[in-house]
Amino acid sequence: MGMGLFTLIVLVLIAKINLVEANALKVFIIASYTLVLIFIFNYKGLVDWRTGMYFAAGQGAGGYLAAHLASIYKKADVWIYRLLIVVVLVVILKSFGVFKL
Repeated sequence: MGMGLFTLIVLVLIAKINLVEANALKVFIIASYTLVLIFIFNYKGLVDWRTGMYFAAGQGAGGYLAAHLASIYKKADVWIYRLLIVVVLVVILKSFGVFKL
């Protein structure tokens, strides 16, 4: 859960890869190991397909939107960086129980 966001953070903010290339690389990396893990966890009966589909839809939509906007608008990467920082802060605050969503 949430590996796409953290992978994108590392690729964009730390590795300094541009957002479009980072998103493509993120999708490849995560898809590679996710396929194997789905089979393993499903075999053990540990997959909650409904929740997984919600996460997959949100992550896919966010990745598509970020890549699409970054390729069309010159300053889109600035807004996407800002959004990325806000999302990270919300996740951190929620993880420490500061608020409930």
